[in-house]
Amino acid sequence: MWDWHPDAHDKATWSGSCQGELKDGHGVLRWTEHGKPIDRFVGTYRNGRREGAGRYDWNEADHFEGSYANDLPNGFGSVSLGGTKLSGQWRDGCLAVGDKMVAIGVTRETCDQQQRQTATN
Repeated sequence: MWDWHPDAHDKATWSGSCQGELKDGHGVLRWTEHGKPIDRFVGTYRNGRREGAGRYDWNEADHFEGSYANDLPNGFGSVSLGGTKLSGQWRDGCLAVGDKMVAIGVTRETCDQQQRQTATN
């Protein structure tokens, strides 16, 4: 698994099955950073990528719950961040609701570009 800021004390544990060396099937993935629990994903992986229904928790209040395809939120889902909840149709990790934009697993610039392409089509 990939880590933005690898540290010798950081760990990730997967409770599901594997196909070869890749996560495959339903399970729970938990991360610890500097010995403390951080993110958690409950859902399904196919060939090492999130696929289908799942829930990703960053902490007790902030989370995404919905559908994944190719490791990114795709289809209907809801995100709760900083006390704000947004729901709708995600596309390749991006959700636009009114004047609000959320990016998960991709950059904000990627979502802005996607929004511009949708507006011109």
